[in-house]
Amino acid sequence: MEVLRTRKLHAILAAVVVISVASFTLLGVVALSNPLPASHKFVYSIKFICNALNPYDAQGLGLAPGFYYTDINVHNPSFAKHNATITQKLVVALPDASPSIPYVGASPNPYLVIPVTLGTDAAMRLDCTYIMSLLQVPQPSLTYAKGFVILYTNIKLDVVAEYTAGALVAGLPSVVSLDTQYIQPQSFTP
Repeated sequence: MEVLRTRKLHAILAAVVVISVASFTLLGVVALSNPLPASHKFVYSIKFICNALNPYDAQGLGLAPGFYYTDINVHNPSFAKHNATITQKLVVALPDASPSIPYVGASPNPYLVIPVTLGTDAAMRLDCTYIMSLLQVPQPSLTYAKGFVILYTNIKLDVVAEYTAGALVAGLPSVVSLDTQYIQPQSFTP
C-alpha cells in the first residue's frame, strides 16, 4: 500500500513538473542554450528541500515524515561599484529519473533560469515559497519539491543555506532541527 502511495506521489510530481516546464517554455523562461554571460566566474550549488503542508508528503521525497524548509541568503559584500550579476538556475530532482519526462537542455531534469542583479552590500533571500512559486505549483495539489538552486555570478558572494526540519507536536508544527551551511564558491568557466 505504501509503495503504491509513493508511486502515486511520484507520478503527480512528474506531471506537475511537465506542466511547469511547458508553462516556462511558453513564458520564455526555460533556457535551451547557454544563457550565462562570459563574466560569470563563480558558481554556488545549493540543495533545497521543501515540504510545507503535509508531513507525510516527505515520503515522496525519500525522507522521514516531517516538515522541511530551505532558506538561502545571498549577500553582495562589495562596498565598491560592483553589482553582482547573478544567473539563478533552479533544477528539480525528479524521482526515478523517469524516462517519460522530456529533456530540457543537457539533462532529463527540468530547469529554469532567472537573471538577477544584486546591488552593492545588498542581500536577497530564496526560500521555499519563492522556489515553489517559480515551479508554478498549484496549491494544494503538490506541496513538496527537491532539487538544486545554482547561482552563477561575476563576483564572490556570501551564500548561506538554512535547513529547518519540523514535526507535529501536540498537533502543531514545531522545529526539531536547524542547520546552517556556508556555501563555498567554485570556479566556473562558461
